[in-house]
Parts: sequence; structure tokens; C-alpha cells
Amino acid sequence: MTGVTTGDLKNFQVKHGLYLNTNVILDLVQVVSVAQTGCHGVGKDTHCLSDYLVEMRVYNANGLLRKYCRENEADLFNAVSAGFGCFGIVYDITFKMEENIIVKTETSYEKKTSLANANRLKTLIKENWAVEIFWFPHNGFKLEDDYIWVRTFNKENNKVNVVPKGFYENEEWYDKMSQMALKMASPHITTYGWIVPYMQWASFKFIKHILYPEGHIYQDIAHAVHFRYYCLFYFLNVLNLVSAYLEKNTILYIYLIDY
Repeated sequence: MTGVTTGDLKNFQVKHGLYLNTNVILDLVQVVSVAQTGCHGVGKDTHCLSDYLVEMRVYNANGLLRKYCRENEADLFNAVSAGFGCFGIVYDITFKMEENIIVKTETSYEKKTSLANANRLKTLIKENWAVEIFWFPHNGFKLEDDYIWVRTFNKENNKVNVVPKGFYENEEWYDKMSQMALKMASPHITTYGWIVPYMQWASFKFIKHILYPEGHIYQDIAHAVHFRYYCLFYFLNVLNLVSAYLEKNTILYIYLIDY
């Protein structure tokens, strides 16, 4: 049904050993919204989420419930599946899923100057099945001292030990702690803009050494993709902090690259 969130779907996938070939990071958004807006996911051989729909039902402008099927009307279905709600109110959707896969998730932090090299960036993308790159400006006080957070995924064919359930429970608790700290600090930023670099530095240290330390783990693909429950709110807070600090005529670049 349309009220199902990406977090609900993740739990369903893990419980039943299923794998949806692409998805977004966030746990809190609705799956239908992700499909209707044509959102992408991660992986070299993946498409938009809407490309994995096989059937859907939509209430049209006349109040009639119409069924669309990819097998019978492929061209029209491609338009409706990522139609931004223009074809009506989506009632339900059906996905094509595959058996679950395990991925090796690696976390590293590189100097911004290193990833500014085109050859280094090209190599990083070519050598991995999926790559996520995050830059939070002023995490090293000076932009030239900043680090970039890099996450890579690669499918694992050998028998390995995946991280236990307790790992994700601890991770969610850490997420809540970081959210509370940012929520408490945010109101003071517009008044005391000079503390923004310090907040950025401290927040990034928390990410680097507590939330997501360097190294690798083995995970179900669903857990690897949906790694940050409070991701949306964290990013918004970070943007608020930086915007309050930088001058209006300063160009701010935020990179979030998924392959």
C-alpha cells in the first residue's frame, strides 16, 4: 500500500531474504514517493526505482481505479511509474524482487584534495560496484583541510559473517544522539555564526570515529543501502549550519554522488 516507508520495506526484505535492486538511503520516506519521483539508487548495473515496478493501480481524475501493467503496456507504464502523481492518486504498486545478496561495505575518509583528482575519482568508481561520496564543508576548519567520507559496496560471493542485529540497534541509538545534539545547537547558530566550523568539526569527528569508523563490514544489501535512519534531518541541519556561517556571495558546493 502507498503508506509503506522505505524502512518498512527494508525490514520486509531482511525478514524474507529479498533484494530490491535499487533504493535510496532514507528510511523515513514513502516507497511510492521514491518511485513516482524517479529516484535513483546505488550500483553500476541498477536503474531508477520506478524501473523495477511491474504493476500498479491508480485512481484517475474520474475517480476510477485503473490498473497498469508493464507487460501489457510498457511505454505507458514507464510514464505512469515515475509520473510525479500526474496520472492520479497511486493506490498500490508491485515490485519485482530477487533473492537477497550480501555486500562488503567499506568506509574510508580521504582528503578533499585527493578526490579532486579526476583520475583518483575515476578509479574509485570503476573499481567498485557502488560508491557514495559525502562532503560536509569546514569539517577540517579550513576547506583545504577537509576530508571526504567515502562508502563503497561490492557484492560478496563467499560465505561470510554478516553483522548481528545488535549492530543496527547501537547504530540507531548513536543516530539519535547526534540528532539531539544538532537540534540543541541549531537555534544558536544564526546568533553565533563563528561556532559553525567548530560544530562541523565536532560533528564530522563523531561520524568518523563513532558512527561510521573506517573499515569494512558484511551486510544484507537492504541494511547497506538504508544505513542512516535520521539521514535527512542530519543533512538539513548541516546545511543550515554552513549556510549561516558562509557569506551570501560564497558559492557552496555539497557533493552527494551515488553510483
